[in-house]
Amino acid sequence: MAFVLNGIGTWYWGKRNIVSRTKTCEFCGTHTTVRSYDTTLFFVVFFIPIFPLAKRRLIDACSSCRKHRYIPLEKYNAAKAADIAAADAALRSDPTNPQHAAQAIAVAVAYDDKERFIDLTRSFSHALASDQTFLSHLADAYIHFDMPEQNLASLQALTTLNPGPLNKRRVAMSLIKLNRPDDARPLIDELIADADERFMFSPVVLAMSYQEQGRHAEALALLDASGAKYPSLREHPEFKASRRLAEKNLHTNKPIRSADLHPGKRTAIDRPIIARVPTFIAAAVVLLIVGGYFVTAYFMGTSRNIWLVNATSDRYVVELDGRSVALFPLTPTRFNIAEGTHTLIRTGPDAKPESISFTIETPFFSRPWNRTEFVVNPDQLAVFVDEFAYYAPRSPQPSPPPKFLPPQLLHTPSGYDYFFEPFPAKISMSSNSGQIKKSRFDVLRDDPASRFHALESIASRTDAQQYLTRSLQIDPANDYVFTIAPLYLNPDDCMRLITPWLATRPVNINAHTAFQEATLRSTQKFDLSKRYSDLHKAEPNDPALAYLAGRVAQSVGEFERSCRIAIESPDAPLEAFVQLATIQHNRAEFADALTTLRKAARVRGLQSPEARQLLVQTLCAEGKLAEACESLRAFDPSPAVNSRAFWTLIALEFRARRPEIASDVFTAGTNTIADDAITMKSASRHFQFLREDLDGKLANPEEKTEDLTLSVQQYFAALERGQWSVAKECSERVMRDWTSAVFDHPLPSLSLSVAALARDDRAAYEQHLSDWLDHLLMLDVTHARFQSEFSRSADAALETLPSLPADPTTQSMALALIAREHPESYDRCLQRASRLNHTPGFYQHIIKQAFERLRPEPTQPRERKPAAAPNF
Repeated sequence: MAFVLNGIGTWYWGKRNIVSRTKTCEFCGTHTTVRSYDTTLFFVVFFIPIFPLAKRRLIDACSSCRKHRYIPLEKYNAAKAADIAAADAALRSDPTNPQHAAQAIAVAVAYDDKERFIDLTRSFSHALASDQTFLSHLADAYIHFDMPEQNLASLQALTTLNPGPLNKRRVAMSLIKLNRPDDARPLIDELIADADERFMFSPVVLAMSYQEQGRHAEALALLDASGAKYPSLREHPEFKASRRLAEKNLHTNKPIRSADLHPGKRTAIDRPIIARVPTFIAAAVVLLIVGGYFVTAYFMGTSRNIWLVNATSDRYVVELDGRSVALFPLTPTRFNIAEGTHTLIRTGPDAKPESISFTIETPFFSRPWNRTEFVVNPDQLAVFVDEFAYYAPRSPQPSPPPKFLPPQLLHTPSGYDYFFEPFPAKISMSSNSGQIKKSRFDVLRDDPASRFHALESIASRTDAQQYLTRSLQIDPANDYVFTIAPLYLNPDDCMRLITPWLATRPVNINAHTAFQEATLRSTQKFDLSKRYSDLHKAEPNDPALAYLAGRVAQSVGEFERSCRIAIESPDAPLEAFVQLATIQHNRAEFADALTTLRKAARVRGLQSPEARQLLVQTLCAEGKLAEACESLRAFDPSPAVNSRAFWTLIALEFRARRPEIASDVFTAGTNTIADDAITMKSASRHFQFLREDLDGKLANPEEKTEDLTLSVQQYFAALERGQWSVAKECSERVMRDWTSAVFDHPLPSLSLSVAALARDDRAAYEQHLSDWLDHLLMLDVTHARFQSEFSRSADAALETLPSLPADPTTQSMALALIAREHPESYDRCLQRASRLNHTPGFYQHIIKQAFERLRPEPTQPRERKPAAAPNF
């Protein structure tokens, strides 16, 4: 028998082939319902089945005491099949034999097979209907299977054959069970008249039937008559109880249900309390679990942690549920609120209060298991990243590219392993573990340009324009927005959005620069030169306005003079220094450019990438390689292995004849990628190439290295005069003696390729562009992907652009290369190139010329005029 203590033990689970009937329990003596059925014995914990132990057939399981007999189910089925087969064989051999028929009925009763019993009753021979033994067995079987109507019919047929007192009593009891006491009364009266003490309790049963119909007077009269006939009956507990009940309700018609006529579970008085304890324990455990689950779900709904993310460039304050919290740029902040609809008020230093509503909600019943996080971005400018990483004891699978999610007020990420934290370097796992996949959800924390390009890769142009519009309205500290807006938005809309920021003081140079660019693209006519000249006259001591006035001047000379005026002020903008140094650098006046940049470093600090890059180029042009190396280290003490700064520093150390320092830089950088065998192999190969290049130069000391400054001056002068052969000779000389990494981009071959394109020399263009690509790929190990994907398709090539250096010149020429290889992608390449922030000057001009010459032919052929060499 199953046994459970505190919800742990063995218990039956599942019921099949159930047969119910009423009888007196052999264990507790209660006349009640018993059931026989197939089930499985399980080991249970808190009544939850854990694993099966045995399959059994329970026999006569009492509904009161729950005691029963059982037999292994396999053994029970085997015995049943054998006994049924024997009974069927005997019945088939002599269908009219009452003993064989009775045996078949007994087998069906013994195995509680009601369906088989019903089939047998339909197949019995009519000759058996006159056999008393057969009819008696048949009536008992009808009682066993709780078929009272059929039982009565069999007993009536039996009484017709043998009208003895026993059969009469059986008929009377069947009528009483069918709630027909009036039909049973004559038979009971006959039994009382016979005064047979074997049947003296029959009148009491009939009296109970009267009481169930509310006929208490008739029940009392019958009990008195039977008590007079059977004196010993008066002392029977059931007789006394029935008589008291009849006297109590004598003058009422209240029906009194009898437990003897309708057996079931014991009442609380008759049933031992210990028999009900398991029921109480099970119910209590279930209620405790369900109640605890509901309470947990409720309180989780009243206290839900959310993330608040600020994606602007400045701190702002939000008010939520009467509480204020300061949000810092790209720093997710936890906040606790109840589920429901909330109103958030965002206030910033440069924005009016903005009211935003959002709803936090999770399903109640699944809430304790719900792993959903809620990320609220009040400014709706954040780009989120969905990323996976793989861990394994040896050689894990490379991580797939991250997936970017567009800005929106509310994100509901679910099922991630890490939120707003980087992947760990390693996780706990055994040496025999397989590959483990981990996921991460975070806000993209890159610079504004990278965030916008990520958005651009997943959003439509309309969405990107809406993003820029909102950025211009609430994030004036984002310099990149002012840079990209004139190239992306409608010029008139851009001017309207930027205009509110033009009056701010100190002057927002980025806003004015964007306004100037948008005005130049606008169909409306504005005299920018006069407008900014007037602004400068109104505020002559403002160096920013002096720079801005020069920026829209009619000539480069005026621009240079404006920059010189601006840099004389203690508050001179860095842009003025950089533009002046760029003009000097393009004229090969490297000493003057270096002087300007050093002054900028003292006055403003070289904070922009353009200023730092220009300083390194100028130092290299002046032959001050050691100082260039120190500047690179100061700008980026620990450059990544796949960055341009890393390989530029190593190349410069080699050119400065300091291979030991170059080896130290390489070792320090590659220590961070020791587990990445592919990148490590590629980096080692490129380092060896640089070393062999230096060894070759040291092995030929008689080979004179040309002065770099002179070579570059001759190169630019040749380009300006259109002397392509001279420029090519200078280019080859520079390439031979100085690695292109010194300049941080391959100037000579790049310029020659564009120059050849400008004069429609396709063969020369192909050759120089190929040289440019070779030099480009030599500089960075990640460019191998661009090289492999470049010819496959335009989409594949465009996807690899982030692996190239981020400077506008390299990106633009890569786009030109893609447009030349895949003409159908021209419009996309031109659009992306137009968004890049080029410094006005030589390279902006030649890149524009490159795309002009690459423009596809119109559908209808038209006469083309030969293009003249551009005036560089």
